[in-house]
Amino acid sequence: MITAIVVLYKMKPEESKTYQNLLKYTQQYPEVIENVVIYDNSPTRCEEVSLPEGYSYVHDSTNDGLAKAYNCAFEVAKKAQSKWLWLFDQDTDLENTFLDLAIQEAQSESKEKIASIVPYIRSNNKIVSPVFADTIRPLVGELPKIGLQSKKVMAINSGSLVRIDFLEKINGFNLEFPIDYLDHWFYHRIFEEGYTVDVINCTIDHELSLMTPKDISDERYLQVLTYEKKYYKNYNQELFPAYKKHLKKRYLKNLLVDRKKAKLIAKMMK
Repeated sequence: MITAIVVLYKMKPEESKTYQNLLKYTQQYPEVIENVVIYDNSPTRCEEVSLPEGYSYVHDSTNDGLAKAYNCAFEVAKKAQSKWLWLFDQDTDLENTFLDLAIQEAQSESKEKIASIVPYIRSNNKIVSPVFADTIRPLVGELPKIGLQSKKVMAINSGSLVRIDFLEKINGFNLEFPIDYLDHWFYHRIFEEGYTVDVINCTIDHELSLMTPKDISDERYLQVLTYEKKYYKNYNQELFPAYKKHLKKRYLKNLLVDRKKAKLIAKMMK
């Protein structure tokens, strides 16, 4: 019924709390999650990988990001005739309550056009996902309520349980967004195609590096800015004017605190 993927980077499977929690769960309920793809984007292959039945290990030293990894698992899911694909990063805390609730929702024969089932995600003691996607500053304001969403929302990739039929409709994940803004693009497509998102009554913890931008290198920050602009300019064009205004405000703010980042922002304003 479900194929799952755990994307690793410079971490062995046994060091990943996501993998460890998922392993325990699949040992308890092997009939629910049929396949687990461990996709390793690390520079060097993990030589000693001992995985149980139903688990597979893929090493990709090119580190081309999440979209390529997810599409690999998507192909595995189609071959296995899975109905859902579960996306996980290496550092997501998976509690049985969350796994149980999400699986129950997936198993219910709902006639609604549900493309994704998601929990609330907490990072640094703040709920960061899902959020409403009709604004440039989604973390400011109310959060989506539990249940089916009538308004457009966005959720982070990790923890998302995605319907295979919908992925087939949009031809998988967009390689234009290897990592950054892949989640924005994906959830934008859900509502663009007339589907919806089901938010379940559960909160899990996940580490988000972009929550602390001061710790991000200039190179990485420029990368994020580049994909951010691409998303609003090419896909969510309705918000592009608001994005340009917000970019100017961000530039002026950074002039006072971080001139290097201000220069990077200025590149996006051209």
